[in-house]
Amino acid sequence: MTQLLDISTNAAKPSYPMAPDKPLVLHKCDFNNVTFGYTSQNLWNVTYHLENQWEELVLGAERIKDALRSLQEYAMIDVREDLCRFVQDYLAKAGGSRGRSRKNKKGKDTLVFSYLDLVKLLDESACEQGSEMLDVRPSPANQTPPAPTSTKKKLISWGKALQLMETKLSLTPYPKHHRDAKSHISLMDRSKGSTYEDKVAAILSQPLSGKKRQRFIENQEKDSINYGEGQDGEASKEANIRFYDKMTQLGGSGI
Repeated sequence: MTQLLDISTNAAKPSYPMAPDKPLVLHKCDFNNVTFGYTSQNLWNVTYHLENQWEELVLGAERIKDALRSLQEYAMIDVREDLCRFVQDYLAKAGGSRGRSRKNKKGKDTLVFSYLDLVKLLDESACEQGSEMLDVRPSPANQTPPAPTSTKKKLISWGKALQLMETKLSLTPYPKHHRDAKSHISLMDRSKGSTYEDKVAAILSQPLSGKKRQRFIENQEKDSINYGEGQDGEASKEANIRFYDKMTQLGGSGI
C-alpha cells in the first residue's frame, strides 16, 4: 500500500481485475463523528431475510454435496479405455503439464504422457486401490457371427479415479484449478494505466464546450475557493490537508 500511494514513484494505477465480491464480509465499520442507529423493525426485516437466505443456501449446498457423493460412489468407469484416454486428452489440451519432457513450438520444454505411460501408471494404481473386473459380453442383438470373445474390463469408481488423478498427476476438477494458469506478475511490475497528468491533458484537449472539460474547470474553481490554490493551479499540500480535515469533521448520529 505504501508503494501504491507514493505517486512520485508510482504515478499510475497498476492493471488488475476486480476481486470477486462474494467472499467479502464486512460486519462493522467505525468513523469519527459518525454513530449508526438501528430500529427493531429494520433489524427484524433484515434478520428474516438472512434466515431465509441461509436456509435456502444450506439446503442447496447439501443437495449438491449429496450429488457429488453419489457420483463418486456409484459411477463406475473403465480405467484403460476411458480414464487413461480422458487424462491424455485433458493434458494435451492443457499444454502437456506432466510426464516426459519435449520441445514445444516455441522451443520451450513441456511435459507430456503417452497413452502407455498412463495405462501403466493408472492401471497399476487402480489394482492397488481394488478395482473391479467386469466380464463384458455384447448383447445378442448386437452380435455379428462369429460372436466376439468376452473381454475383461477393469472398472473403478469415480471417487477412486479422482483420488488417482490427484495423487498421481495432481489433477483435480476443483474451481481453483480452472483459473488462469499464467505466471503471477507482481502488482508493481504490471502495466500501468493513465497518470493523473495524462487524464488532465486529455480533458483540456477537448473543445471548450465539452462536458468533461467544463466540469473539470468548475471543480478546480470550487477547490480554489474552499481549500486554497497551489502553484500552477494545482491544489497544494496544505490545501489537501485542509480538505481532509474538513471531511473528517463531518458526521452525524442515527440514534
